[in-house]
Amino acid sequence: MKLKVAGILSMLGGIIFGLFLFYALFDSQIKSTKGFFEWLYFLITSISIVFYVIRTNFGKKVYSEIEKIDQENNLLKLKIEQNELLQKLDKEEKNTNSKN
Repeated sequence: MKLKVAGILSMLGGIIFGLFLFYALFDSQIKSTKGFFEWLYFLITSISIVFYVIRTNFGKKVYSEIEKIDQENNLLKLKIEQNELLQKLDKEEKNTNSKN
């Protein structure tokens, strides 16, 4: 949910910034070529923000099959490790209870 909100805010910011730059460009607030290239840099930045947000579906990452398998393997390793630690803890509790 946070990624979607961040994606929407980024997209809106990119669109608003791009519209502002178009307004500045056509309102002739840019007097020199240096100023034009500075504004063009910001325009390219705002367009790339919009394209990035659209390409990632507003922050929803799509995993490839290999990434999914790696994620599942890591989850299984963690579950196995958790079970081993729980078994150790149970054995230690039984040993302490039997000594008392």
